[in-house]
Amino acid sequence: MQNISLFKRLYYAYLGWAFAMTYRTTRRQFLGYAISSWLKFVAVMLFLGALVLRWGQLAITLALLLVIWVYFSYWRAARQGYNRFVVDTTAVPPADTPSLPPGQRVSLYATGVFAVVDREQSVLLRPAEYWLSSNGEHGVIVNEYDKKYLYQFFRAETLQAVRAGWMIFGRRPLRALAITFLPTWGPDHADDVVTYVVGGGVKENNKGKGRTIYFAFEDTAVEDQVWQTLKNVSGDQVSGVK
Repeated sequence: MQNISLFKRLYYAYLGWAFAMTYRTTRRQFLGYAISSWLKFVAVMLFLGALVLRWGQLAITLALLLVIWVYFSYWRAARQGYNRFVVDTTAVPPADTPSLPPGQRVSLYATGVFAVVDREQSVLLRPAEYWLSSNGEHGVIVNEYDKKYLYQFFRAETLQAVRAGWMIFGRRPLRALAITFLPTWGPDHADDVVTYVVGGGVKENNKGKGRTIYFAFEDTAVEDQVWQTLKNVSGDQVSGVK
C-alpha cells in the first residue's frame, strides 16, 4: 500500500484492527453471552457509574464517548461485513504470468456470499480453492466450517468486473481480487442451474444485479496467476481495474 498516503494507511490499520476485534468478540462467548455484549455492558456501566458517583464532567464525557465509540464500532463493522476492500488504482493485469491450466486448484481465502443448492451463507476469509474447468466454468469451493462446504460458479459471459486491491481485516491488509458476476448458483437459482448445465445458457432473468466475492492471497504470485486466468478466459472487458 505504498501508493496510499500515510494517513490512509494508518486509518486502514485501525480499521483492520476494529473489524477483527468486533468480529471475534461477536462470535466468542463468556458465561453464555457474546463477549461483545459484555463489552457494551461494561461501557454503559462505566458511564452510569460516572454519573451516579459524580466523577466530574471530564470523566462523564469520556465515558459517554466510550459508549458511543463501542456501539458505533460494532454497528459499522456489522454493516460492512467486518471487512473493506480497497481498490489499488495503480494495479495492472500481470503480463508474463501463465494462466492456470484447466482443473488445477489454487488455495486462497474467500469472502462474500457462497451457496449450496438449498442455502447460501456469507463468509469472511475462509480457506477456499479456485479452479477453471475445461468447459470454461470458474469454480470456488469454500470450507465454511468442520468440512461443510459452500460453492460459487461463474463463466465468462456472467463475469462483469475484476478489480485488484487489498482486503482490510486484522493486523495487515491482504492482497485481494474483487470479482463481480451475475449469480446463477444457489437457492434463488435452482431452476436456472438446471437450464444452465444442460446448455440453455444464461437465462434472461439472471441478468440483474451482480454479486461480488473476494479472493485474498498470502502469495502475490498466486494472485497474479488467478488474475491472468480470469483475464485470458473472460477477455478485455474485465482485464483492468474498474
